[in-house]
Amino acid sequence: MGKIEIKHLIFGYDNQLMPIFEDVNLTIDEFWKLGLIGRNGRKSACILCFAGVGRF
Repeated sequence: MGKIEIKHLIFGYDNQLMPIFEDVNLTIDEFWKLGLIGRNGRKSACILCFAGVGRF
């Protein structure tokens, strides 16, 4: 199988002075089970968008 790999992620909003994430690295291989939990409308699934997994 494959893996999901994110390198040097920087994310922020235009109206903020500092980014929310800066230089984040993440590697998930086929042996990991990952759950993303968050309240509705709080962008919990955005990390999947960054990885190119899908559009939410």
